[in-house]
Formats: sequence, structure tokens, C-alpha cells
Amino acid sequence: MPNREGLLSMLLSVLQAPVRNVALAVKAVADNKEDDAA
Repeated sequence: MPNREGLLSMLLSVLQAPVRNVALAVKAVADNKEDDAA
């Protein structure tokens, strides 16, 4: 069983991945809208 710090770092890395994916998706949509407007 990992210690408390190990558990926290694992939890943060698991939570960080979906947030990064959402940010990339939002950026891609924003880039597409800029291309359409140009």
C-alpha cells in the first residue's frame, strides 16, 4: 500500500488527464472557429 503522498500523487495524475483532454478539446474547437471566421 503506497503512503499518503503516493496516493495523493496517483489521485492527482488520474484527475489531471481528463482535465488536459478537455482543455485540448476546447482549444481545438476555438482554433476551428477562428479558421471559419477568417
